Amino acid sequence: MLTASRFNWALGILDVKKSEKLLDIGCGSGVLAAMIASTLTSGKVVAIDKSSAMVGKAQKRLRDFIASSHAEVYKSDFAHFNSGSSFNKIVAFNVNFFWKKPNEAEFQVLKKMMRRRAELFVFYDAPGKIKSTMVDAIAECLEEHAFNIVEMEFTKSNNGVCFKACL
Repeated sequence: MLTASRFNWALGILDVKKSEKLLDIGCGSGVLAAMIASTLTSGKVVAIDKSSAMVGKAQKRLRDFIASSHAEVYKSDFAHFNSGSSFNKIVAFNVNFFWKKPNEAEFQVLKKMMRRRAELFVFYDAPGKIKSTMVDAIAECLEEHAFNIVEMEFTKSNNGVCFKACL
């Protein structure tokens, strides 16, 4: 799926409210975080990535939103991230701890950051059609960590999936 179209698809699913606080795990160059920030009036998006190069690109892309306090960007491995905040929505795009182990530390951090009634959105897209083994692995991982899968949505071309889950 092309970058712009996959993030447009994701933004539509997220249904961001203007005052929400969102966390973007593995933000990469900040494309989705910038799209989210552009919809906010009093909310904020916090974007993290473990790559210094990606954090630099995200900071550049989000500089106006950072200046207006609608965005923050951090370099961190998620297992060691401590924002001191909780979030309405948490989004992760192609973040491997949702299907690879060990992942206990990441899920402990994730659960601490979720507000009451918070929603988790786990997106995965592949160069071709998604294999059912990947869909099963993500679903099993979420359920293993006590998340309830509320909804699962595939892209029209069947190369992307989103799991919407809550505790």
